[in-house]
Amino acid sequence: MNYDAAKRASVLIFLFVSTITYIGCSSGPKLRGESKPLSEVSYQGIEDAFEAGRYEEVIQEVQLLDPASQPQEGEHKSLDWFFMQSVEGLVDSYHEAVDSNDYYRALSLGRTLVALHILHPEIDIDLLDERELALRKLEEPGEDSLVPFLNRFLFEEIDDLSDAQLEEIAALSVAESNGSIAARIAGELQKRGKMLDSSLSSFINERKRSPEEQLPAVATVWVNRGMTITGGVGLPDRVIGSGFFIDRRGYLITNYHVIASEVDPSYEGYSRLYVKFSDDSDTRIPARVVGYSKTFDLALLKTEREPKQLLSFSPDKTIHVGEKIFAIGSPGGLENTLTAGIVSSTGRKFLQLGDVFQVDVPINHGNSGGPLLDANGELIGIVFAGIEQFEGINFAIPSEWALLLLEKLYEGGDAPLPSIGFAVRETQEGLSVIYVAPGSPAENVGIRYGDLLTEFDGTKVNKLIQVHPLLINHAPGELAATRWLRDGQERSLLIRMEKRKPTPFLPLAKIDRPEDLFPPLFGMRVELIGGGLFSDRYQVQEVFSGSNADETGFSPLDPFTLQKWQVIDDPGVVVAVLRIKKRKAGFLESGVQMASYLETTNFL
Repeated sequence: MNYDAAKRASVLIFLFVSTITYIGCSSGPKLRGESKPLSEVSYQGIEDAFEAGRYEEVIQEVQLLDPASQPQEGEHKSLDWFFMQSVEGLVDSYHEAVDSNDYYRALSLGRTLVALHILHPEIDIDLLDERELALRKLEEPGEDSLVPFLNRFLFEEIDDLSDAQLEEIAALSVAESNGSIAARIAGELQKRGKMLDSSLSSFINERKRSPEEQLPAVATVWVNRGMTITGGVGLPDRVIGSGFFIDRRGYLITNYHVIASEVDPSYEGYSRLYVKFSDDSDTRIPARVVGYSKTFDLALLKTEREPKQLLSFSPDKTIHVGEKIFAIGSPGGLENTLTAGIVSSTGRKFLQLGDVFQVDVPINHGNSGGPLLDANGELIGIVFAGIEQFEGINFAIPSEWALLLLEKLYEGGDAPLPSIGFAVRETQEGLSVIYVAPGSPAENVGIRYGDLLTEFDGTKVNKLIQVHPLLINHAPGELAATRWLRDGQERSLLIRMEKRKPTPFLPLAKIDRPEDLFPPLFGMRVELIGGGLFSDRYQVQEVFSGSNADETGFSPLDPFTLQKWQVIDDPGVVVAVLRIKKRKAGFLESGVQMASYLETTNFL
C-alpha cells in the first residue's frame, strides 16, 4: 500500500482549499526572466545544429524561422535544404539502427519520422511499421527477453498479418506462456477458418485459471533497509510489498514506492532487495531493479530464478463499475492472501498521467504492487494505494498503462517520459492552454495562453486522457506532430519533446510569476495591477468552473494582494496567502489561504 500516495490524498482532501484569518506576510516568488523570442531562432543556430547531427532540432527550428531572415549573400544553404537533409539524416540513422538490430533506437526514430510524415505527407519516407520491427526482433536467436516486443501484438492490428506470421507469434506466445496474446492470435486464426495447432489449443484451455489458481504467479517483495534508531533503540527497517511475474526469465512487476530506496539518489542508507516465492516464503531470493517510473509508481525487477507461473496483461478488457475483482498480495507480510471486492469507479485522476481504478477490495501494507484480477483470473491492474482515513477507498493502475511503459522499463533505469511543457484545461472548444513553462519546448515553438490543442500525432483530441497514451508512446528527443487553433487560425507544429521531470510544477512554482501559475494551480486567470513594498496587487480576470478558486468563491474583477507564496517540497504543496475583496461578500476585505498540490494532472 502506498502511504505516500495516501498522504497525498489526505493533503488533497484536507488542505486543498482552506479559508482562514492570518497574521504576517512574506515576499512572493522569484520572477523568471524574459523568454527567448522566436525572432532569436537564427540561421546560424540551425547551421550549428545540423553540423552536430541534431536533425530533430533543425526540423523544429526551420518551421519557426522566417525564410526572409536567411542570409541572401554568399554560398549559404536554404532553409528547405537544411530541412530535407535533416529528414534524410534521420532516415539514414533509422536504417542503420534496423540493420544493426538496435530495435529500441529504430522504434524511436521511426516515431519521429511518422510524426514528420503526418504534417508533411508529400515527403515519401520508407519505413517498416512497428509490427515488422517487432517480428524481426522475435525472429532473432538469443536469450534477450521477447516480452516487450511480443506484447505489441496485444494492441497492434493483426488482421492483415499472414497466416504464417500469426502462427509464428502464436508459437512464441506459447513458449513465453503469454496467454493473452495466444488467445488473441487464436481468435484471428479461427476467424479465418484455420485449425489451431494442438499446443496452442491446449495452452489456451490450460491458461483459464481462477483467481485462486493465480497465486503461484505472485511473489512477496522484501526490502531490507537495515536498522532505524528510535529513542536510542534500534529497530529493523523493512519494506514489504508484492509483485507478479510476467516473464519466464524472472522479471516481475511491482510498485516504485516499494523499491524506491534501491534507486532514489536522495536515499543514503542501507538497502537490499529480495523476492520471496509463493511456495517458498522462507527463502529470500536476491533481486535487482531493471527499470522504474516514479510518475506511474511502477518498477520492473529481475531474479535469477525461473517462476512457475506467469500473468499476462489484458488491456482490451472493458472494466465496469460494480464488477467483481480480486487482489493478491502479502498484507502485513502474510503471503498468498487473496481478497475480494468490486470496482467502485473508473477514470479517477489520481496520478499525473493516465487514470486509475477506485476499488473497495481490502488493501493494506504489503499489498502494493500485487495484481488486480477479474473474476476469470485475468490481470486487469496493479494495486498501488489506499487512503488510511477512509475504509474501502483504494486504487489500482489499469494494466494498459503498464503495458504502454513496458518497453521503457525493459530498457532499464528511469523510464523516460516526454514532455512538451504546457498545462491545459478541458473546455467545450477543446484543450485550452493555461500555462507555458519557461524554456520548455512549448515556449520555444511559440505556444501561448489560450491556444487550443486539437490534434496530436494525427489523432483529434479534446480530453487529456486522449493525449496521455499518445504522449507516453514517445520518448524524450522525439518529434510529435501537433495541430493548434489560435483566433480561428490553424497552426501545425513539429515539437521536439524534452524529458519530463518527476513533478514538473515543483521547480516552476519557485521561479515563475504568480500571475502565470494561478491558472494551472488554482484555476483562475489574474492580472498584476500594481506592486507594493511587501506585496503585489492583482485582479481576478476569469475563474475556471469547478476549480480551487471557484470553490473558494472567487469572481471576476475581485481585487487582492498576494501576501505570501510558499512552496513546501514535502509533500509538494504551494500555499498562497491573500487579502481579497470578494464581490460576493460585498467587497469586504478578508484573508484567504489557498493550497494546491503540485502533482497536477493537467501538465503535458
